[in-house]
Amino acid sequence: MARFKTYFIVLLTAVLLGGCAASGKTDFSCAGPAPGVGCIPSTEVYEITNDPELQKAVTTALEAAAASGEEYDPNQVVAYVRATYQPEVEVTKPMAEPVKQPMPVLHPAHVIRIWFAAWEDQKGDLHMPGYVFTEITPRRWSFGEPEVSNSQILAPIQVDRSGESRP
Repeated sequence: MARFKTYFIVLLTAVLLGGCAASGKTDFSCAGPAPGVGCIPSTEVYEITNDPELQKAVTTALEAAAASGEEYDPNQVVAYVRATYQPEVEVTKPMAEPVKQPMPVLHPAHVIRIWFAAWEDQKGDLHMPGYVFTEITPRRWSFGEPEVSNSQILAPIQVDRSGESRP
């Protein structure tokens, strides 16, 4: 009996919610709340308000149509203004060269991997081979100095086994 009540409540909720969904309008257009007031798509509103000169032209045309006292379709007025609107072309001077100043760059740290072979210490303990990662140079800021010309080449350490010291 409790299971029947649960199914009945779920079914009743689904029917009620389905009825709410079916009662909406199928036409998503706007007839306009008052004469002279129309609805235009949001993309057109964005384009009109994105250009202040076009917005002034549309506002002026709508005010003139409303002042005439005749019935008009605001969508047609907006479409006409958008079709005939020619933006004023401004003569611009070329931009001055940007001030050349060094740009800061954060260079990453240089890390190397060192491999150690297996080895036995003085007590006879075996140490397994492995890797150690170490930082050679820490990260640092650079802001335009010629890094390439002052760079050093890293070379492996060479051991002189002859025992002679070189000056």
